[in-house]
Amino acid sequence: MTAWDSPAHPAEYDYLAFAPHWLRTRFYERYNEIKALPATVSSIIEVGCATGELARYLRHRYPRARYIGYDISPAAIARARQKCDATFICGHFQDYPTRAALVICRDVVHHQPDPWQFLTDLYRLTERWLIVRLRTGPHTTSATQSLYGYAVPYWILSKDDLRHWATHQGCGLTWLDAPEPSPAFWLRSAIWITRQCM
Repeated sequence: MTAWDSPAHPAEYDYLAFAPHWLRTRFYERYNEIKALPATVSSIIEVGCATGELARYLRHRYPRARYIGYDISPAAIARARQKCDATFICGHFQDYPTRAALVICRDVVHHQPDPWQFLTDLYRLTERWLIVRLRTGPHTTSATQSLYGYAVPYWILSKDDLRHWATHQGCGLTWLDAPEPSPAFWLRSAIWITRQCM
């Protein structure tokens, strides 16, 4: 059993399950990565969709877009399928060949054993935009975090190392570092990665 199999995981991410649409919209639209979403988009992949709360927002904002959400928690995916009419897949996105115009990944990169390979895999999914929210600091550091009683990786990535990664990938990188509502902003940065060759 892992942290993502814990019953506490889907329970934690079900916080807007019964909120009206206007409140869910207000909640998400205060975050930098949501403010950076393109005006129109034809397809979306969300990696780390949890219980589908952001999916509900995205499906309303882009009703004609094809949406696929991935998460490794069976209980979270089951809950997402109950709440939202969309495609949710329990498993690793790397096992599927589908790509999308917009790939969004919030607060997942820092829990990966190899965050650089994970970012590269995300970028390979991306046809146009990749929006990632992750932990940043002055230096790239690796530690562990206790989550639901289990030890999980916890990475903080430096902006210099992220710039180097983007240069190596040949992609454009934009920081979305305007202040966010507390407590969401501490040690989090959002980046907007775009394909240079369209």
